Amino acid sequence: MTNETTVICEGLVWPESPRWHAGELWITEAFAEKSGVRSVSLDGTQTLHIPVSGGPAGMDFLSDGTAVLAAAFDRKILKRGPDDEAFSTFLDLDGIAAYPNELIVGPGDRIFIADSGFQVGVDPYQSGRLIVVETDGTASVLCDELPFPNGLAITPDGRTLTMAESFAGRLSQLKFGSDNSLLEHYVHVAFDNLGVIEDFEATFTRKSAPDGICLDEAGNIWVANPLEAKVRCISPTGKQVDEVVISQGGIACMLGGQNGTTLFVCTGDPLAMAQQNGRIEIAEVDVRGAGYPRSVIPQ
Repeated sequence: MTNETTVICEGLVWPESPRWHAGELWITEAFAEKSGVRSVSLDGTQTLHIPVSGGPAGMDFLSDGTAVLAAAFDRKILKRGPDDEAFSTFLDLDGIAAYPNELIVGPGDRIFIADSGFQVGVDPYQSGRLIVVETDGTASVLCDELPFPNGLAITPDGRTLTMAESFAGRLSQLKFGSDNSLLEHYVHVAFDNLGVIEDFEATFTRKSAPDGICLDEAGNIWVANPLEAKVRCISPTGKQVDEVVISQGGIACMLGGQNGTTLFVCTGDPLAMAQQNGRIEIAEVDVRGAGYPRSVIPQ
């Protein structure tokens, strides 16, 4: 099945980290002149803009509704309670992370952060790491030497974390034990056989540099890829089972909406990340969202 999208919002600057929360889609804009967090209704109306400095990148919500946000340039995790007007510092990651990019909240409000290692197009290549923040605020590195770890998603049981490794053109998976210990880390699917490409311009010779991801109830992984105008749906066995055609490169995706079957896709031009060419596009799919980041579905 090939679906096409409807553009509901445009004029954004590299919109990232879409999250369906409290009946709206929330996104971040790290590279905008007025960087911050936006909320967008289903019809595309922008209902809120919260200014945030320091490179607002990955964002998610704790179980009590508190927003937590990775400030990539400042190497900090920020927080904003449901009744707060602004974000404040929650945790300083200086000395632990180089460029905290994607962030999701997993089971038990554990926070997982993909530290990409460097800013694309600005810094030389450095390998990254995956960081976990426990509920007591302590942060530790789960694994390192990762080729630009990016999008993250966790199964409903909390046992499997899928991670996009953008500069290796692949998805990897981490398996956890019942005590949250890391049991193994392996490649789930490689979209090409080029391995790790450290040069930014050379990265465009490959067909996929997976970015933001999300899960559905069948265990499939929706994968956004800035290098093509498609979002691909990958089965638990690593096979493509569906795709959605979008208007430009895919930055990140999220399932949500009234029934959990609206696929929201943030799109943009990876060669013009600071320009107002970003869009939010939607398509209806067959299977509801599941796992983490959470799709809040009315009962």
